Amino acid sequence: MATYFRILPVELRREIEGASKSTKGHDRIVIKPRRGKSPNMSYEIGTEAEERFFFLCAKFETNGEFPRWLLEIHRGTVGDDSNGVDAHARVVTEMGKQHRVPIQIKSSYLGKKKFREKAEWRHIACVVVAQYSTDEEIFDLLLEEVSFVWEMLCLAGQ
Repeated sequence: MATYFRILPVELRREIEGASKSTKGHDRIVIKPRRGKSPNMSYEIGTEAEERFFFLCAKFETNGEFPRWLLEIHRGTVGDDSNGVDAHARVVTEMGKQHRVPIQIKSSYLGKKKFREKAEWRHIACVVVAQYSTDEEIFDLLLEEVSFVWEMLCLAGQ
């Protein structure tokens, strides 16, 4: 089982442990996870958000609610995932050319903010699938993110 470490000031560590002055500089003490969170809770929440996203996409596609320029949304490969891409939207421009728009799925707006801070991932559309969001809100956010890229492709004559 994974154990979390939190770095504490040396003085506080010595006070808690009753330790004498350390020459090795080990400033860490073991602290159990707070509020009953499991070590993989963030991973589980992210996986649930991705599953919900793909379920919603399939539902809206089956109901014929995709706009004419959005052909499909499919999962990214394992290699794509390591490069920050969870899914791809296949779109067709007004010129008839097809393109793949990379999509990252996040479970919170804080996660999206942190994702946007990485310069090498700014070209990737980012959709937040929060637990409290309705299906329609998530689908609208998806269309907003992907349509922005689609409009840029159309303006560039692609």
